[in-house]
Amino acid sequence: MGLFALAVLALGAPAAWAARIPAKANIGLGPTIGTVLLPSLSGPPGLSFGVALTAEGWVNERTLHSKTVMRRVPQNYKGMVREMDDMHVIPFPLGLLPDVSLIVPITGQRQGQQVRAVGWTPISLYLAHDARPTHKIVRLSPRVGWLSLDAEAGDALGRSSHIFLGVDVDAERQSPMRRTFGSALGVNVAPGFVGPRTIAGVAEAGGFGVWVDAYARLQWRKDLRVKI
Repeated sequence: MGLFALAVLALGAPAAWAARIPAKANIGLGPTIGTVLLPSLSGPPGLSFGVALTAEGWVNERTLHSKTVMRRVPQNYKGMVREMDDMHVIPFPLGLLPDVSLIVPITGQRQGQQVRAVGWTPISLYLAHDARPTHKIVRLSPRVGWLSLDAEAGDALGRSSHIFLGVDVDAERQSPMRRTFGSALGVNVAPGFVGPRTIAGVAEAGGFGVWVDAYARLQWRKDLRVKI
């Protein structure tokens, strides 16, 4: 809630109150491997290779607690901001980009199902965050995804598309922000609902599933100044 209030304040500050503060753009890209576990299918789950992406703005503790920022924080949130080590913000347009794309099946060609998926976590709540010496983060997010299953390789009748809706827990460790280039390692686990499908004109009900993926990203940071 505090982060949301700061974001609204930053976007909606009147020109007379506007000020520029130092921040960093933090962009990450790298490989991921994962699947969606579906207990309703008899075959083993297929693993897929893909891409993990993140793009956010970052403000350090010194800037966050500066008079320039604190005088613009509503009184109700000043105590919350003083307890924060830093702040991560994902601008709205960038939040529309998928953070995980599983696009190349690497198992499941002979038995079980092949999995392709694209997933979004449009907003996150930080359950734990330690910025020293490296960033250790645990996030809770809604997981929205599109899922394609192929029960048997090359079998068009066995191919189906689904909507995935779940709750994602993301545990991540990221190198210090002071470095221009860094790295991040993490795991996403999201139990949720897999939407219904229709195969050969026959409708099948949806069911429970678990989205799982592990990723490694290369992070690039660039200094900038943002208006609040």
